[in-house]
Amino acid sequence: MPGIKHESSSDVILTTEKGSNSLSSVLKLNWEKVNATDEPIMKIEQPHFVDVSGMKTLDFRFSLPGDQALTEAVNFSISLIDEAGAVSPSVLLTDYVIKTFNPFYTTLYQTVRIPVDKFTGINLSQLKTVQFKLITPNAGTIYLAHVRFSSIVSELMFFNDIESSLPSKSNYKISQRDPLQNIHRLITHAAEFNQIIQVKLIPGQNLFDTQVAVTFASLAPFKIRNALPVLKVGGYSFNLSRIKNTKNISQITFYLSLSDLELIKKAQGDMRISYKGNELEEWIFKNTLNQ
Repeated sequence: MPGIKHESSSDVILTTEKGSNSLSSVLKLNWEKVNATDEPIMKIEQPHFVDVSGMKTLDFRFSLPGDQALTEAVNFSISLIDEAGAVSPSVLLTDYVIKTFNPFYTTLYQTVRIPVDKFTGINLSQLKTVQFKLITPNAGTIYLAHVRFSSIVSELMFFNDIESSLPSKSNYKISQRDPLQNIHRLITHAAEFNQIIQVKLIPGQNLFDTQVAVTFASLAPFKIRNALPVLKVGGYSFNLSRIKNTKNISQITFYLSLSDLELIKKAQGDMRISYKGNELEEWIFKNTLNQ
């Protein structure tokens, strides 16, 4: 399971707290340097390397605490580490955000996007770790959420704000009331680049035998695997499907009954395709069947 590590002689406390708006919880880093030259380090690691060579940006959301007025600018660096242990050059937070001090008692989450090509000298196809080094001030608090890699089509989640985990080790201080639960990655293929390209009626001997073939297309190809594809919309799930051409796995067709189609038309929210037993990758489609 992926985990969070910290390396430093400084006092660093890692907990989660309830977030605001779309954030159910966030990673809170509270540190106090033992020596002014200390660089407290926080790492988000995957158990096995992941390929981010096709991704365009490293994204995360960052906030200063809203319960104290910080007058000294907060700054930290971000670097990547590959499977072989090579470390990329560091990128500074202050190169990508404006508000890094807090003269007012406000909590404001900023989205930080760093081009992946800034992280040179490592094997991006075998990424293992995202590393944060806390530079200033000597003591403080920050919040992090939604640490992920993004491309035009896909996202690879390193830290998801909803479920996260912190392994228990002697050099950690953990809030026993609110420990992190699970750190995992999530690959999401965005609805903006997926579409329903065909809805075809297949007549049967009667209305009960009649089927509706709905073909979904994506710029991110579907997978050929043993697991069963599942279409989810609202609280309903459908799993009768077929990839017609194994040489063109950018399309998949689900076969629905007329009553299934009526349920989908009334359902709220997007349509999602994933594979049974694997909730870490999904294709999202706007529900145009209800229009």
